[in-house]
This record gives sequence, C-alpha cells and structure tokens, in this order.
Amino acid sequence: MSRLIFISYRRGTGYELAHLVNAELRSRGLRTFIDVSESDPGQFWPQIKAAIHSCRALVLICAKGTFDSRAGDDWVLREVSEAAALNCPIVPVFSQDFMRPGVLPRS
Repeated sequence: MSRLIFISYRRGTGYELAHLVNAELRSRGLRTFIDVSESDPGQFWPQIKAAIHSCRALVLICAKGTFDSRAGDDWVLREVSEAAALNCPIVPVFSQDFMRPGVLPRS
C-alpha cells in the first residue's frame, strides 16, 4: 500500500484550497490525509503525528495568514516541524492571496 500525502493548512484561510488539492490528489489515485473532523483534544496530536510519520510528503497550503503568529498551539508549525525533523519532503502550494512574511515563525 502506498504511503500518505499529508495536507497541512490553516483552517481559517487555507480550507478551500486544501480540500481542492486533496480532491485532485485523490482523483490521481494518491492516498491523502487531511484533518476534516474535530477529534478528542487528547488524541488529536497523536493522530496527526502518526499520519506525518507514515507520509511520503507533506503538502503545505500557503494562504494569507498561514505564517502569522498564533498564541498557544500552532498546529501548522507543529506539523511542518515534525515533517522537517523526519526529513520528509515539504511541498508548498501557494494561494493567490499568499503574501510572503518578512520573518518565518520558529518552532
């Protein structure tokens, strides 16, 4: 069985593009992981982490605000940091409204 392609996105700004990318990848016969439902807060990160560990690439949806600082847990930053620690390829997909930040947040 082929490994997953993990789709990371900020729900507030990247939801639509993430789901379009997901649909396109699946139409090409690829297996994807996208967090479409809320899960138990205690199980959310273990589920996400397991999916990242089993993926062959992480698709990062870069939309307006994707790299804005977030108070508390920043799920996109956590997902990207986890993938980077595993030397997993990270493939950016840019929306039309994406604006490159002056400084990227630190993990």
